[in-house]
Amino acid sequence: MRIKIKILFIIIGSLLLSLSASTYYSQKIIEKKAEADLSDEVDKIVRQLDLSIVTTKRISNVNIIDENLEELMSVRPSIVRIDLFSFQDDGTLRYLISKKTLSIDQIKLTQKDIDQIKKDQILLSLEKIDNVNYINVIAPVHFNDTIFGLIKLKKSRKEFDRLLAKQRQHAFITAIISISFITGVLAISMNQIVLRP
Repeated sequence: MRIKIKILFIIIGSLLLSLSASTYYSQKIIEKKAEADLSDEVDKIVRQLDLSIVTTKRISNVNIIDENLEELMSVRPSIVRIDLFSFQDDGTLRYLISKKTLSIDQIKLTQKDIDQIKKDQILLSLEKIDNVNYINVIAPVHFNDTIFGLIKLKKSRKEFDRLLAKQRQHAFITAIISISFITGVLAISMNQIVLRP
């Protein structure tokens, strides 16, 4: 009987370690892929905004821009704020329009941020407000192959984080069920194969 228990403990311990390690690494891979997908989604949103603003009529007509932003935010409710600015001749920013669904402050801009935007870079940062994670995006707006201004966008990660937590929970439950099943099969097999003979 003591041999059976020792063998079971060794096998179950090995299974626990290997299953825990594989579950952990699988989860990390899934999370990295999900983060990359989220980053791609944000990039597509910014490119879509950029394309919708680039015609001469739309730049001069704030109402059309307002409608575009309103439509985008209704289709993508995770976007909680969008701010649009244009560059003046002296390089300073001029406020054009802002849309928001939550009363959340704008992303603060530094001179370094503005310099990076002028080099056609998209800036991403994370922020936590009232236990909700947000992605802040600052991206250039183009017109005739030049950088006309910038977009500041804040997107909620609430749904994204909820899905990741659910994924972790499913992985944990699957691991527990697998270990329980294997333990039961091993215990029955030990009785039949080792203890009876």
